[in-house]
Amino acid sequence: MAQISEITIKELGLDSRLDAEYYQPFYLHSISAVESTKGAPLSSLGKFIIGPFGSTVKIEDYVDHSNSRYIRGKDVKNFFINDSDNAYIPDEKFSKLKQFHIKVSDLLITVVGTLGNVSVVTPDVGNAIFSCKSTIFRPNGISPGYLCVYLNTKYGQGLLIRNERGAVQTGFNLKDLENILVPNFGSDFEKKINSAYFEAHELRQKSKSLYAQAEKLLLQELGLENFTPEWVAGYETDFDNILEVARMDAEYFQPRYEIVKDKIRAVDHDTLGNLVKPLKKGIEVGSEAYTDEGIPFLRVSNIEKLRIDNSSEQYISRELYEELKDKFCPKKGEILLSKDGTPGIAYFLTEEIQTIISGGIVRLKSLEVEPEYLTLVLNSLIVQAQIEQDAGGALIKHWRPDQIKTTLIPILPKEVRAKIVKMVQESFSALHESRQLLEQAKREVEEMIESKA
Repeated sequence: MAQISEITIKELGLDSRLDAEYYQPFYLHSISAVESTKGAPLSSLGKFIIGPFGSTVKIEDYVDHSNSRYIRGKDVKNFFINDSDNAYIPDEKFSKLKQFHIKVSDLLITVVGTLGNVSVVTPDVGNAIFSCKSTIFRPNGISPGYLCVYLNTKYGQGLLIRNERGAVQTGFNLKDLENILVPNFGSDFEKKINSAYFEAHELRQKSKSLYAQAEKLLLQELGLENFTPEWVAGYETDFDNILEVARMDAEYFQPRYEIVKDKIRAVDHDTLGNLVKPLKKGIEVGSEAYTDEGIPFLRVSNIEKLRIDNSSEQYISRELYEELKDKFCPKKGEILLSKDGTPGIAYFLTEEIQTIISGGIVRLKSLEVEPEYLTLVLNSLIVQAQIEQDAGGALIKHWRPDQIKTTLIPILPKEVRAKIVKMVQESFSALHESRQLLEQAKREVEEMIESKA
């Protein structure tokens, strides 16, 4: 439905923005609502630090092991910095880039590409620098948790996204960010919201710890707890093996892959295809079907092993959803498994969701073992090694359905699986509680803003 806003020439301000989107009714409402709280601009509550040039750190600078992390734009999510796929740089390079070192309690705000994601730098992030895709806001005199919650509310997001500039490559200007107003509701309310944020962070850390314990138990049972895959320069394989798999690329026969498979074969095991109902693939709707709002279209980039990331969602119309939902809407109790791009990310659906999954995702329904256990195995190095072997060195990795079906899955004794399932369930419960705390904190901030409007 078309929306109309009217403003006077005086209201254009010094920027003289003439693009209609800048004056959308909700943006104007957000400004009016936050102004009524007699808040202060961000520029008076701390300072901004601009990220390095894109050429400062390149992909070829990444290393497998280091104490120094490089936080990319895609790592900055709503509320927290993602740590499921970290990039590292040499410690020497980190030391030379002191002006870009992040500090605990900094806020990272994405300013290029996916705009307006805001996270607090918490102590667990460790030594790190940030990329040009983000900017740092270093608060002084305002609680970082409160500020992060506010900027993730509909009003904070409205004031951020309103300042989007550009066409093909969109971004924020620093001057625009400096002028964003932050409501002041007194120290007691600020402390309450800040405490809620850090309590949610502790629950998130608890969730990750429980999941890691479950993974550790799995690997211990298979004798792989301290397994470190090594790349062997020279090795041999039988010609019969080459014929069996119809592969001649040397990387496929790296000994480390067979070590993992031998550990699986040493216990009760089966192929994934025998343990689940027939695979159900997603669909590609095409970018022309994307809409500004509606029903989420779930892509590989939205799936993590402990959650669905909605910070960079695409949407489709409700009409298209109704047309596709019978075949492509996942159900509670299913496992979503990525097969393209970043194959082998598995997420267990503990509740019903309205979405359509993309063609890079398959749905699994476990028949023989607990879905929580199967999800953990899929996310572990046990399956990741098999994916690496199957997908090879291609630039864009594809894990074919026939390869997915023949993936070896260890079936540990029932009592061991029960322990693993309990830890996974407790992990999901802690994460769910964390999300609820943040949503409640957002609602409280929004309600306070609305009460002053």
